[in-house]
Amino acid sequence: MTKQLFIRNKLISLKGNIIICDEHDEPRYHAKGSFAVFYPRWRLFKGEAEIASLRRKIFVWRPTWQVHSELGDFIIKKKLLSWHSRYQVIGGPFDGAEINGNFWDRQFEISHQLQLLAQASGKIMSLRNRYTIELLREDDSTELFTAIVMVTMLMHRRDRQQNQQGR
Repeated sequence: MTKQLFIRNKLISLKGNIIICDEHDEPRYHAKGSFAVFYPRWRLFKGEAEIASLRRKIFVWRPTWQVHSELGDFIIKKKLLSWHSRYQVIGGPFDGAEINGNFWDRQFEISHQLQLLAQASGKIMSLRNRYTIELLREDDSTELFTAIVMVTMLMHRRDRQQNQQGR
């Protein structure tokens, strides 16, 4: 049997707040954004302990995030010239992992070394971002990696929406 996680954004939050729950709707992780114009940082917590920090790099050709976590340091980069969202992981224990999303960023697959680690799907008609994540490998490092990736995807989606509204 596979394990499931659920992600939801709080509706009213200036800095952002993402909650990741288990199948019993118990909070498993939560992510908080810091208010910064140029170099925002997101922190991922398990309980009260900070277990990861994510920063989006600026002045780069393609969206890039630096991740410092209990898994080690690695980079997540968006691939350019693709009709759907595609990201690649560089460094760390999941070096070479790929994240592939659909055109509307409502479904993602996370794979590493030709093995599917997790699948995520979101509701299209929803007031807030809600995703269901199915973990296909049930170890702690895969769960944490998947949580980091999903927070990164939601950060990127949020940035794109804010840029579109600012035009």
